[in-house]
Amino acid sequence: MARATVERVTAYVPLEPDPEIELGAARRRAADGDPCWLQWVQDYISGDAVIVRITLVMDALVGGINRQRWVRMAPAWIELTLDPPLVEAQVQEIASATVARMGADLPGGGPLDMDSMYVHVELGQGLVERIRDGSMTGTISRGAC
Repeated sequence: MARATVERVTAYVPLEPDPEIELGAARRRAADGDPCWLQWVQDYISGDAVIVRITLVMDALVGGINRQRWVRMAPAWIELTLDPPLVEAQVQEIASATVARMGADLPGGGPLDMDSMYVHVELGQGLVERIRDGSMTGTISRGAC
C-alpha cells in the first residue's frame, strides 16, 4: 500500500458553546486543592482564559486519492493574549499529540515527526472578538501549571 502524504492540517477553534460543563469540572478540581485548576478558573472569571473546542482536519493524499480525516477534540483551556499568533501557538501545542495519532492511522503510518507538523489555525469569530476586545489583564503566569 502506498504511503500517505499529508497535504494540510487545519485546526478550527471556536469558543466552547457550553463552557459551564468544563468550568464546573475545573471548579471541582480546584476545590479538591489543585492550584493549577484554581488559577485556570480565576483566569477564566477575569477574562484572561477561555475554553475552546478544537476540530482538526487533515487533508492527505493516499495512493493518488484525496482523503480527509477529522477529529473533534475535548474542550481545551487557552490563555488569551492581544496577539493572535500567540493564541494560535497554544492551539498548535495542544493539537500536536492528536495530529500524531491521526497521522499514525494513515496508510504507511503517515509521515515521520507528525507531532511537530505545522498546523494551520483558524480562530473562530467569537474568539477573535474576545482577543480584539482587549479586556484581558495580561497578568497570567502559569508557572508549573
